[in-house]
Amino acid sequence: MTSTANIFRLKAAIQNYDWGKQGSASLVARYARGAMGDDYEVDEDTHYAEIWMGTHQNGPASLWGDPQTSLHGLAMSAPRHFLGARLTVSPMLAPEHAKFPHSTHVPFLFKVLSIARALPLQAHPDKHLGEKLHRADPAQFVDANHKPEIAVALADGFRGFVGFRPPRAIAEALARVPELREAVADERALTRFADAQDSDALKTVFTRLLAAPQERVARAVAKLADRIERQGAQAAGGDEQAAQLVLTLHAQYPGDVGVLAAPFFMNLVALNRGEAVYIGADEAHAYLEGDIIECMAVSDNVLNAAFVPPGSGPRNTAVFADALTYTARPPAHWALASAPYKNSQRGRTAAFDPPLEEFTVLWTRLPAGEGEEAEERLTRAEGPTIGLVTRGTVEFEEQGPQRTALRLAEGAVLFVKPQTDVVLRSVGGAAEVWWATCVE
Repeated sequence: MTSTANIFRLKAAIQNYDWGKQGSASLVARYARGAMGDDYEVDEDTHYAEIWMGTHQNGPASLWGDPQTSLHGLAMSAPRHFLGARLTVSPMLAPEHAKFPHSTHVPFLFKVLSIARALPLQAHPDKHLGEKLHRADPAQFVDANHKPEIAVALADGFRGFVGFRPPRAIAEALARVPELREAVADERALTRFADAQDSDALKTVFTRLLAAPQERVARAVAKLADRIERQGAQAAGGDEQAAQLVLTLHAQYPGDVGVLAAPFFMNLVALNRGEAVYIGADEAHAYLEGDIIECMAVSDNVLNAAFVPPGSGPRNTAVFADALTYTARPPAHWALASAPYKNSQRGRTAAFDPPLEEFTVLWTRLPAGEGEEAEERLTRAEGPTIGLVTRGTVEFEEQGPQRTALRLAEGAVLFVKPQTDVVLRSVGGAAEVWWATCVE
């Protein structure tokens, strides 16, 4: 096992997807040197979409000073040491009482996303479906885990589609926008939904839309976009927001079924800095624009149904439509509020704690100043912790016998071993750190 201190710097992984912001306009590119190395060069023609911080095989983190040594390799060599006795099998804890007794992975995947255009309309499978898909097609579904997630806005202006609108709003759109009905092309299903407005009827109509022939969908989208250009919101049943979204999405993905599905069936959620949503397994979503922290159970499984760029993978329309919960609520249903972090000694850290055992996301804000006024103390977590400096420069000091200290600037990533107390101090001005941790 490679000898490591209780806190140490990581080298992250960057993903270049077409929906990411381009060149230095991307927050991912801005953090790249801190996360990847001082010699990292940003290409202004490249899309920088995500930073990954974790052990997943599609983008594993490694030691900053020894990139050949992966974080997963360290965890495999000594699971209790790097993941914690509470999470793993150990002589002190019976396997049936461990959280993840058969895993050698950090239980979460921590990310930054910088979004310029719509991500695929997608859902992530629950554990049962994840296992089934992995057995059937391990090339596409590379792991067997579920993937519930949270998204927290790093700046004002994030927008994304999350969950289904209340049934009455969907029924009104279907009644007022003839192109929607033309694309669905099933009057019996439409009538049943108008009458019942329940999840079963919603599933039938939504599935009919997603499964409609591309030629029919493209005609309906083009016709609706043309009417909006001429008539404005009136063409979208008087819904100004939906009208603008149709034009935006049609420009990004011409003729795609998502141009009809997302604006009329789904909630558009807008987040300002520090606001969050929680998206459980089997919930439909499609992020549209903005910069976010994202954290999820350690998985890369996804079911895509719309907004899929050519060459970026298959659409899993039938499985997607069948897997969804069809939860139809106002946007506030998916909001995840923060609360003071119980392991914070100075009260400078907020916790976003979803109803999961895999992770909690933390946000530490350090003011400029000297001594305790610029300091935070975080007491030990039972599991692993990964941190990202998103503003300023921070000195981290572990409170064990070694007293290891790291001074890290914007974009730098660090790992904190379980059962480690850490003191943070801002250096030369205000600073911020985002964390993902498995508290207990």
